[in-house]
Amino acid sequence: MANSVNGGSPGHGILADRWDKASLTPLLGDRLAGHYGFIAADSGLGVDHRQAATFFVQAEGHLDAGDGDSALSSAQEAVKAARLANDADILADSMRLMVKARCLRWRGGAGRGSASGKSSSSMPPNGRHITNGISHINGSSSGVSSHSSHSKMFQANGTVKQTSNNNSNTYNSYGASCSSSSRSGIRSSQSTGRGAETQDELSRARRMAKDEAKAFKQSGQARGEALMFLSQAEVHLERRGFRSRQAGLQLASSALEALRALGERDRLAEATAQATVLRALIALRDSNGAQATADSTLALYRSLADKRGEAKALHSAALARGLGGTRQSYDEGIRFASDAAVLYQDLGMVSSQADAQLLVGQLNLDRGRADLALHAARSTMALLAGDRGKMASSFRLLVDAHLELCEFSLALQISQEAVASSEQLGSRRQQAGAKSVLARAMLATDNIEEALSELQAALALSRAEGDVDLEATLLLSLCRAHEQDCADEDALEAAEDAVALWESLNDHDEEVACAEYAAALVLLRLCDCTGSLKAASKARGIFSAAGDKYREALCLVLIASIIFSSGKDADGALDTVLVAKDLFRERGDARGEAYALQSLGEFHRAQGKLEEEFYRKELWRGSSRDGVPFKDREDFVARSYEGGFAASHPLNLLAQINTWRTADVSQATKEVATLAQTLKRITARVYLMPGSTDTYFSAADIEAESRLIPNCRFAPIESAWGHRAGDPHRPGQEPEAEFIAQHVAELLAEE
Repeated sequence: MANSVNGGSPGHGILADRWDKASLTPLLGDRLAGHYGFIAADSGLGVDHRQAATFFVQAEGHLDAGDGDSALSSAQEAVKAARLANDADILADSMRLMVKARCLRWRGGAGRGSASGKSSSSMPPNGRHITNGISHINGSSSGVSSHSSHSKMFQANGTVKQTSNNNSNTYNSYGASCSSSSRSGIRSSQSTGRGAETQDELSRARRMAKDEAKAFKQSGQARGEALMFLSQAEVHLERRGFRSRQAGLQLASSALEALRALGERDRLAEATAQATVLRALIALRDSNGAQATADSTLALYRSLADKRGEAKALHSAALARGLGGTRQSYDEGIRFASDAAVLYQDLGMVSSQADAQLLVGQLNLDRGRADLALHAARSTMALLAGDRGKMASSFRLLVDAHLELCEFSLALQISQEAVASSEQLGSRRQQAGAKSVLARAMLATDNIEEALSELQAALALSRAEGDVDLEATLLLSLCRAHEQDCADEDALEAAEDAVALWESLNDHDEEVACAEYAAALVLLRLCDCTGSLKAASKARGIFSAAGDKYREALCLVLIASIIFSSGKDADGALDTVLVAKDLFRERGDARGEAYALQSLGEFHRAQGKLEEEFYRKELWRGSSRDGVPFKDREDFVARSYEGGFAASHPLNLLAQINTWRTADVSQATKEVATLAQTLKRITARVYLMPGSTDTYFSAADIEAESRLIPNCRFAPIESAWGHRAGDPHRPGQEPEAEFIAQHVAELLAEE
């Protein structure tokens, strides 16, 4: 089982799941600037109304440009004017902008001229990863005004009751020092891996949205309360922890329900809430739920004739299909992502177009079409020419595609170009990420020494940056490199260091579980089944508590491998894999279900393995397959064993195993009887002839049953061929065939 648990299983890249990054969508406005622009120009309205609308338009523009400081400052002024105007709608919309601006500052998009509102993503330890390919799934409203007229809006909502003005100055505490310093995004070991001031941005945003939801509820403003639920959901989805994602899903669902209750009045806000629900479902890897919600979200935006919303819904639908893991779901995802890219192009959204094309490439790579992935990556790089900061994901996809095609020299060349590009940018985070990609390319060519050197350099950069999260992620990459170098003790140390770092941070249970999983793999290689089971069980417990069925199932497959490797409970291992299979099926993950079934096949094969005597005496030398002799032990295992099991359908093997495990002749009679009572009723002459080294049905068990049959002869086949002794059709099994023929003749000759 060593290969199945340490090789290219889905589990080894357990942290490298690009769908996690659905929580890092661009922080754009709700596309209400056009509506409020009309209000700002309406001379018939009061000064406070027009000022609030003017500041709102400014704030949304700053937000869309990635300038968090200016967006927050303008949004605060809009909130202040909206309170003076007693306008509940513009107050709620401006509050949403304040929350988004806080989140943008938390990501590092603070000062004017910021290139992006997204934080740089850390490189995964193993497997494939894409950041920008999913970065533009956004639930923002667009285009059409959510109110037919300002006067209608005001009459419908009424004025803000005086009780809500108890918080009339709270925006000052929510937004204190909004422009006193720009966010650098530098992390430290405090609290969550970011500086305390940076982390406080999300805390302020969440507190503000929560407080204002209560104020809107007290004043009877259902729309304002719903929008604050939606803002709270968006804050929770900024975090990577599963508890935060679940809270985000619950709040977004509550917002959606409340907005639907308002009827046709605010369909765009309803679409925003539904898209946020979808964003949470993707982050939680709920394949079935995400696909259904993606389809309904797409239909909603199309009914509103909102092209930008439609493009983003198509993008989300592509991601949701990618969770399915089947060829059909990948093909559907590629079609959706391609359609999104075309719409983005028509809308002039070049960055979003590049993201969609990159997703097309990643889905093609997962589909097994690396050549098409290369084409998509090159097209993306052409769109992003000159924007080195956004080309990192394209470099990664190119490298992965070339590695998939075994074009190792090209993968190395592109990785080196990525490192050079990151050095020109002067970003230590991007340099660390590029070096991690280079190390992966080096490992593919077994250039382990240089790969380790690049990873150590990347770790030094992450430490200089003060980024604990990135440091821990790189430690898992180092763990994988040490494993490949057969330095398991060093690999274990790296995994345990990653566990310690992530445990020092808040809301990083998911990452802790991933590191524990990596440690469990190494401990299994070290034959420490007890330690491996403890680590894998801890990881499983975290994922189970978080409701992450995908990773819980991966942990269960690993746990089954550990149990089986310990040689103590083969049935328990099989039961554990069956639970994993059902979890994969429950979430609509065909690829995961196939992985679990493949593990069943591995157990089936391993349980029927030949005794060491067979290999010690090199009995395979006297055998052959299809007339071709086996050249060595590895050739025998590959052609005689693995080839046969690979051709077997996993469900057939499962049915066979279940038949063996549940077969009980005592259940075949109408009368209630034990197995011993039933065997004693057999009157026919019986020869029981197990293989002496059969590990499926041991000779000892068969001998015990033979004593219960009155007229039975126990005649084991003395053979090193294991279970195969009873099927002696292979060259080299002539003694076994002769033994069986002799005893069959004796039986037939008896009176």
